[in-house]
Amino acid sequence: MLTIEQTDYIINEVSGQHIHFSHLRDDLIDHICCDIESEMNSGFGFDDAYKRVQSRIGYNGLKQVQKNTLLLIDK
Repeated sequence: MLTIEQTDYIINEVSGQHIHFSHLRDDLIDHICCDIESEMNSGFGFDDAYKRVQSRIGYNGLKQVQKNTLLLIDK
């Protein structure tokens, strides 16, 4: 289970990616937290778990998810 500080860190990181669609931001935060917890349950510490999840998402991954979501909503 993540600490409040770890969760706040993830919230700040996602918010720093300028995800403006609030429901999407909340879903992404939840998804990232769950993925990090899964990695931590496999024996990784928070920092390493976060890096592993971040590498799977990619550098612009969250922005791309937002872009794709907004495109789908507009259709």
